[in-house]
Amino acid sequence: MCTDSLYSLPTQYEVTALKVACEQQLSLQLTTDSVFAHLVHADRHNAPTLKENCLKFVVFHAAELIISSSSSSSSSSSGAWHQFTATAPSELIFEVLERVFAQANNHHYYHQ
Repeated sequence: MCTDSLYSLPTQYEVTALKVACEQQLSLQLTTDSVFAHLVHADRHNAPTLKENCLKFVVFHAAELIISSSSSSSSSSSGAWHQFTATAPSELIFEVLERVFAQANNHHYYHQ
């Protein structure tokens, strides 16, 4: 897992190309176990490409990451969701839920 310093170094030293390359590489390595940690770091360190890719990943894997977490607490993915909601800024949690609900609404996952 990447540390805060790895996320902050390209920004601190204003190495834009390195920041973009890091965001792209981290985006390729997202997993259901790591996505929320990367999302928090991306939000904290103003990494818009990584943040957007994390949000898209969460929406795509919402059933596994969020929905199943309410019925099963045994998987590490659901543990990641619970840890995220316990520690992330509320604005970021709302942003995730907004995206998931918007996608569900677009695909009519709910029953009328």
